[in-house]
Amino acid sequence: MQETFLRAFRAYTQLNHGERARPWLYRIATRSAYTEIRRRKKHAERSAPLLEDHPDDRPGLSQVVEQEQMLAQVRSAVRALPSRQRSALLMRKYQGMSYEEVAVALGCTPDAARAHVYQALRRLRSRFPAWTSPEGSH
Repeated sequence: MQETFLRAFRAYTQLNHGERARPWLYRIATRSAYTEIRRRKKHAERSAPLLEDHPDDRPGLSQVVEQEQMLAQVRSAVRALPSRQRSALLMRKYQGMSYEEVAVALGCTPDAARAHVYQALRRLRSRFPAWTSPEGSH
């Protein structure tokens, strides 16, 4: 996060007055994250997963354990998405950004941003058909 704000501070004068700052900042953050990921891959093996699982194994909490396992599966599935689909999905569904803002952050058109979100959701739904069908128990 610090690297993102440093880069944004250094590049602030390049921000066009008509351009919205939020997608501009997300674009900087996304590129910083990709740079860090590439740097980590070049160095030693990862010391911990990106989204760590912490199952609760206390007796009598089977429902909590089941939910933790489901959450771990979803985290794994989201991590397995192609990077642009994952970024578009997270920006749209969890950050509440519009497709136009997602497009600016990813450097693509709004239609392409919409397609990235759609493809990500389609992949996740195909991975968890029981959860998305009307008969699904979850």
